[in-house]
Amino acid sequence: MTVEDGPSPARARVLQAAATAICERGLAGTRVADIAVHAGMSPGHVMYYFSTREEILVEALRWANERFLEEALAEAAVLPTVHERLLRLVDLALPSDPAEEPHSQWLLWLDVWARSPRNPIVDANRRELEGRWIATYADLAEQGIAAGEFRPVDAQDFAVRFAVLMDGLGKAVVLADSWMSRERAQRICAEMIEAELVDESPVGRS
Repeated sequence: MTVEDGPSPARARVLQAAATAICERGLAGTRVADIAVHAGMSPGHVMYYFSTREEILVEALRWANERFLEEALAEAAVLPTVHERLLRLVDLALPSDPAEEPHSQWLLWLDVWARSPRNPIVDANRRELEGRWIATYADLAEQGIAAGEFRPVDAQDFAVRFAVLMDGLGKAVVLADSWMSRERAQRICAEMIEAELVDESPVGRS
């Protein structure tokens, strides 16, 4: 199944319901019956599409992630410069205040990260999904270099480090850590972009 094709309407209902239930309860506390209630169908109908809860988790995250990334890139694409598009993607991708976004896909990521060391299937899906973000950041860096907006850099190296930065900052925001606000996370990302891609000095800002 391609992103363009998308899941069937019934499967999409299950994925939406699974994402909602897991965000509310965490995977360990989510029963098939909880997903069924959100989907408005029987537990047996839910399990027609999935064999394990881990499969439900990774497919729910894939559905939410791919849909979000496609919509975010489309929104950013209308901006006139690559620099603005990258900043807009950061703004869209960072989680909002947990009280304002109780069903953030970042909560699905937390469950996926927690299970990756012990579940090869979950881990393989995690690597693929994170790879999509790294490829997106690298592509934007390369576009900016080609347009003369960014300094010539190793776009892949930048993308890997930027993705790690985003993951760490986003985790702190969604967990409501006292040392990390959404505004501070945005500023840190903007400063890295400025220092590594825009600033003309060899080492960026001191």
